[in-house]
Amino acid sequence: MFLLNSTIRMNWRLRNSMIDIERTSLDVRVRPPIDTGGDVVYTNNAIAEEDFLAPTGGTDGWASYTFTPDQVGLWELVLTDGDENENTFYYERLIEVQEPDYHIRKKVPGSLI
Repeated sequence: MFLLNSTIRMNWRLRNSMIDIERTSLDVRVRPPIDTGGDVVYTNNAIAEEDFLAPTGGTDGWASYTFTPDQVGLWELVLTDGDENENTFYYERLIEVQEPDYHIRKKVPGSLI
């Protein structure tokens, strides 16, 4: 679970079978919670250079994407490439976002009250 309006860094492991994938071809599709009526956002070239390590023949790589959810509910982030209409789906992450609960609750035995 993640908190509303908090910055989230989503990480994807890139298996060595993805050795031919270039960083600049990686995109991220962000779908806000369905019941909010928000539009899906497709971000081309979404992975910054410092957030990418290419896989090699012997080791996996990784890609990271940072975003801030502004609505409560279940978000979907998909690492993909191509364009908004035709793309290859690599990895999906579902993220539950809730409002922070600032109320402190503590049980105290009645004998102490």
